[in-house]
Amino acid sequence: MNPATQQKKDGIVKSLVQIGIPMFFYISGMAMTFYNTEGKGFGIFLGEKTLRLIVPFAIAIFVFLIPRLYFGQ
Repeated sequence: MNPATQQKKDGIVKSLVQIGIPMFFYISGMAMTFYNTEGKGFGIFLGEKTLRLIVPFAIAIFVFLIPRLYFGQ
């Protein structure tokens, strides 16, 4: 592979990784602001909060981590 092409590919991957974690926290925070905490118990809150964190995390893994591992080899 051409060194210039490899360098461009590495730059793109690094850029995607740098925005991945802040994007995960932003999506998680936005999901929390739309949650109505009144009238529900702690167990329901904890279950729904866990679900709201796991879904963006799983999406982030498939969007950022797997391509990074694939292109890194």
